[in-house]
Amino acid sequence: ASLKVIAQLPAGFDFSQTTMGIVDHLVRLALDAQVTLLVRIVKGQKTTIRFNNVRLPPVGGPTRFAITTSDSLGGVADRCLKFTGGFLLPGSIKAEDPLLQTENQRLASSDPLKAAWRAQLG
Repeated sequence: ASLKVIAQLPAGFDFSQTTMGIVDHLVRLALDAQVTLLVRIVKGQKTTIRFNNVRLPPVGGPTRFAITTSDSLGGVADRCLKFTGGFLLPGSIKAEDPLLQTENQRLASSDPLKAAWRAQLG
């Protein structure tokens, strides 16, 4: 069987580098916001799909997908064109007056000498 997923919202999903996290699932086509998989789907049993290496959109918000499953002959088995029961994509965080502190600076009262040392990166 095959499973086709089209990310509709928010704009910017990229499945082009997607790999599957489950051994017997294969990526058949992955292009921008659309991915088609070959999967083993058994009627009446839960099927788990795990995507790896999906680039998420630069903005957050509610997600919406079009999901279609097809049988082995290519006929549509199930279709949901506006699935919104997935997840809420986190947005970005803007920090005003960011401050980088070492653990010693945070606990200055325990060792004032070490607290005077500046944070180093690298």
